[in-house]
Formats: sequence, C-alpha cells, structure tokens
Amino acid sequence: MLRLRLSTLTWSLKAGLFAALFCLLAPLAAHAEDGDIVHFVQPIVVHQGEEARSVVCFLCSIEIDGTVHKDMVAFLGNIHVRGHAEHDAVAFLGNVTLGDNATIDHDVVVFAGSLHLGPGATIGNDRVVFPVFVFLLPLLLIVGIVGLIFWAIRALLTRDRVVYPMPPPR
Repeated sequence: MLRLRLSTLTWSLKAGLFAALFCLLAPLAAHAEDGDIVHFVQPIVVHQGEEARSVVCFLCSIEIDGTVHKDMVAFLGNIHVRGHAEHDAVAFLGNVTLGDNATIDHDVVVFAGSLHLGPGATIGNDRVVFPVFVFLLPLLLIVGIVGLIFWAIRALLTRDRVVYPMPPPR
C-alpha cells in the first residue's frame, strides 16, 4: 500500500514539473514576427497613429485606436475597435465592440459573447456570434452523463443484497 502511494506521489510530482516547464518554455517557443503583439494577462493598446501586424491576447483585452493589418484574437477578453482592422476579429468568451466609424474589413467571430456596433461602424464580410448557451449545452450534456454514471455506480454498490444462510441449502 505504501509503495502505491509513493508511486502516485512520484507521478503527480512529474506531472507538476512537466506542467511548470511547459508554462515557462511555451512563450519561448512562440514566434512572433515584427509588428505582432502577443500578451498574456496584460492589455494590448494600439494608439491612434500606431500600427500593428497581428494582435493576440490571452486573459486580457485589446483596444485598437490605430490600425491592425492582420487578425485580432482575444481569449477570455474583449476587443474594442475605434480605429481600423484590415482582417478578422475573433473573441473567445469575450465581447467585440466597434466604436463610431470603426471598420473591420473581413469577418468578426464572437464565441460565447456579444457584438456591439456603434453608429457608422462597418464590418466587411460575415458576422458570426455564438451565444453562451451554445457553449454551455455540450458542457451540461457531459456533466449530465457523468452524473448518471456516478448515480448508476452508487446505486449498484449500495443496493440491498439478499443474505444467504451458511452453508447454502441443498
């Protein structure tokens, strides 16, 4: 029994070490070209008159008053455009807001968030907005199936069983 616990502890330490190394080395492996902006937990602001190539943000927001030549992507954050974006804007679990006379030349995709357009704001191609329930429906289905499995196992393990006398009758 002690050996099993030590091996489990060793496995969890290995997994923790691997996760820590991955978190430390993943930013080094990411390659950003000149003009690309990639931030984690730090908001990205492109001021008026400034330009950026691509903008990617994890757990933060993007504020665009200038020009973005490629795509804008926000994971768990919002995108606010008051300037010009030449390609797509994608927000996962966040909102996209276009201010007065702001433009996005291609598509806008919002997954589990909302899209707000100011007066005179334009989107060149498609607008795709997936509401929150589209995200939560598969999650609720998976939770329901797992709950049903736990209920069935518990019902099988805790049910009453007939006690037979010893030795069994002949």
